[in-house]
Amino acid sequence: MTHRPTRRLVLLGAAAVSLAACTGDDRPPPTTEGSPSRPEPDALLRGDVAEAERELLALHRATVSTHPALAAQLAPFSARHRRHLEAVEASGPMATPAPTSASAPGTGPPGTPSTAPTPVAPPAVPADPAQALTALRAAERAAADARVADCLRSEDPELAELLAAVAACEAAHDVVLGKAS
Repeated sequence: MTHRPTRRLVLLGAAAVSLAACTGDDRPPPTTEGSPSRPEPDALLRGDVAEAERELLALHRATVSTHPALAAQLAPFSARHRRHLEAVEASGPMATPAPTSASAPGTGPPGTPSTAPTPVAPPAVPADPAQALTALRAAERAAADARVADCLRSEDPELAELLAAVAACEAAHDVVLGKAS
């Protein structure tokens, strides 16, 4: 007999792991003398997390577009992802990695921080509603795991705390969507 974790257990576990791993670091921030165009690691991290939240929102929109009957059920999840995106964007400067090839006209020199979101192509959604929910669960589970890893990469304790909270929420999404399918 397989026991499924309860929502409380998932939330507590994600929070405990995330918070235990995301301790503050008292070292002074590295100096950027000699490389003023290089974005700070947390600015790049925020950009990565914001892009991941946009991708989750795109998956939710595509799922609702393919399966309109799921719109009411998925609305609270989408609203939470919008709040995650807003919180990450408000948490500090954001940057994207410098292009590795020649810059496109008007994009600025390589290494210049960018705040413009990358357009997200609509993802493919299974034709079967149950399979679409399974795909959403997998995306939520992967997102929760990625936010825990991001928490470990963060140099800013407040950003790490935010990412831990996002990870816990996304882990809960997986559990709650599992009960709906």
